[in-house]
Amino acid sequence: MAHNIDITVDTQPMAEQLHRVSNHVDGVSGAVVAMKTAVVAAEAASADRICDNLNEGFYTLMQSQITQKIAQLSSKVESLLIELGQQSAALIGIRQRMERDYNMISLRYTKLFGTLDTALKARIFEIDKPTVNLVNREMKVNENRMRGAFAFIPTNQHESIALSQLIAVSKTKKDSASAIAAIHAFVKETNSQIKHSADVMHNQCIDHTRLCYVPVAVTEASDERGCNFIGSHTPRSGISAVDGTLPQAAHQIAFDTVRNGRWEDMPRQEDDEVSAEFSALVAKSSASTRTKEVMARLYNAHKPKSLNS
Repeated sequence: MAHNIDITVDTQPMAEQLHRVSNHVDGVSGAVVAMKTAVVAAEAASADRICDNLNEGFYTLMQSQITQKIAQLSSKVESLLIELGQQSAALIGIRQRMERDYNMISLRYTKLFGTLDTALKARIFEIDKPTVNLVNREMKVNENRMRGAFAFIPTNQHESIALSQLIAVSKTKKDSASAIAAIHAFVKETNSQIKHSADVMHNQCIDHTRLCYVPVAVTEASDERGCNFIGSHTPRSGISAVDGTLPQAAHQIAFDTVRNGRWEDMPRQEDDEVSAEFSALVAKSSASTRTKEVMARLYNAHKPKSLNS
């Protein structure tokens, strides 16, 4: 037997609860969206801040490195400029010293060649002087002879013709004898002049340069202030041109050698030869025995040394 049961279910509370839950879900969804948006914004801001900090740090680092390099290069440039200034001052000093040396050397050689020119001029004048004197003297003699060689014969009287002829002949003989004597003297003086010229001038060609050694005594002394003085002494050759130029050239060479050279001990063989020669000179000397002993003692106390330039 069938029964009908009517059940009435009220869904309104449930619907209200669902509606309320739906509102909460919507609120949660909005909160999640808002939170997500805030998180994205915060991440973007953080990323921007990180990028800004990185850029600023990179730029600061690059600026610091560039500043350090600029400082290093500036210091290096300043040191190079100081070094260049010092080198420039040194070069200027070297140039000035070279100019002084050049002026000194040019002045010395100008004086040397001037002395040689004067000596050669005087020597040529001395060589030509006998010839010039001979020509001048003989020209005057010839002029006097030509004036006095004419024979004048007076013809105003017939009685004196023979006597005048004898006088003219006598004068002619006398002039002839004087002319012969003058010719003899001229020939004799010419031969003497030829011999003198042969002694002075040699008819030969010098095809090579020969090296000759001249002994030079060099002395070096110092005063109380410590200043050194260098002197030189050369023998006389008897030729004015050589004696006028040799001492100056020898003194300059000796000065340069002593100033730029160094004293070294002589080899044993050369030392023995010099000692033997010195002993022979002392033995041949006419000095007293005491003087010879002092000379030998001084020589043995200060052995000779060689100067290498």
